[in-house]
Amino acid sequence: MRQREPIKYSDLREYLLGKGLNEWEAMHSIGKLRKIDPDLKKAFYECFNEGVEPDITISNITYQELVTKLNMNMVQAFLYLDWLRREPEIALDTMDRTTPMNLDESFMEKTSQITFEGEEKEEEDESDLTITSE
Repeated sequence: MRQREPIKYSDLREYLLGKGLNEWEAMHSIGKLRKIDPDLKKAFYECFNEGVEPDITISNITYQELVTKLNMNMVQAFLYLDWLRREPEIALDTMDRTTPMNLDESFMEKTSQITFEGEEKEEEDESDLTITSE
């Protein structure tokens, strides 16, 4: 396996702050990105660092639909797809109950509450994200 050039933490943090997240939300989102499935992490790397739009469909929901129809940024879309893969019933139920009018901070809050329920607050990890591939 070879290791790709890491996604610079500072670049990802600035991207998220530029999308309106506060410092805590940015740190939390980056922490969640570190834990997504390897194939999604690889696609995220290609999207973020190389500008390659992913062709991903999970439970009949595509990355493209999330960013165009629901106005998710790339981080929100990848985190949702990962959640959809891990807990499809809960993720789809939340999608059904949430209208595009309020899919912003409230959506991120719902996903973080479900994913991190019961976990203690983590210190910020400012290391770059590494992606390995064959």
